[in-house]
Amino acid sequence: MGLDLVNLVLAVEDEFDVYVGDDWNDIRTVDDLLLAICSQIADQKQLQASGTCPSLKPFFKTRDAIYSLTPSPRRSVRPRSLLQTLIPRSGRRTVWEQLQSRTSIDLPPLVLPGHVSSAVQTIICVLLLTIIFFLIAAIGSAGLVLAFCISIILVPLAYFSTRPFAAAFPENCQTVRDLVRHARPPIYPTQRSSPIIDQPNDVWKKLVAIVSDQLDVPVSEVTPHARFVEDLKCD
Repeated sequence: MGLDLVNLVLAVEDEFDVYVGDDWNDIRTVDDLLLAICSQIADQKQLQASGTCPSLKPFFKTRDAIYSLTPSPRRSVRPRSLLQTLIPRSGRRTVWEQLQSRTSIDLPPLVLPGHVSSAVQTIICVLLLTIIFFLIAAIGSAGLVLAFCISIILVPLAYFSTRPFAAAFPENCQTVRDLVRHARPPIYPTQRSSPIIDQPNDVWKKLVAIVSDQLDVPVSEVTPHARFVEDLKCD
């Protein structure tokens, strides 16, 4: 995403109190962006009308999934409960995959424990330096090129060979609360800075003005089917 798109996304989020985030990967035209905004506004309006907390449903769904997949008693699954105490290390990768499928949570992959990751990185660096030393001693400066080619193969090989041992939780996913945050798209502002705009025409007018201002293009060129990159020259 270029700087033009970053500025546009930030302006849209500020104006409409929505969260575009990774949804931008599916947005190609101005109309795509309009539909994304209207969809999130509709969700916000429905949530506001119901008066319920958006975290409740994903929490209970996550709690039930952890309870069914692990020996942890239901009462031990609390928002602040540590995942490492709820999900045993043995079979953790399998449980992690099943948890994602049952809750539809976009979970980050498990990682190597800190000491293991450091050891692997040290071994790779020492191995590469050793290879470079011997290649340069044997064939001269051409050894650097050969060593570079070897590193292209060695580094991915080391990564994939150590994946089966990746059973530690990433830093941003340590508690049940963190799981719920992954399950709940952050499209619901805690406190809105403006009333919800639920009329499509009003949203469209504001969106056209934002796109025109941020991309420095005439309002007449901001049409529903205008593509941001190809037509509006957004980088």
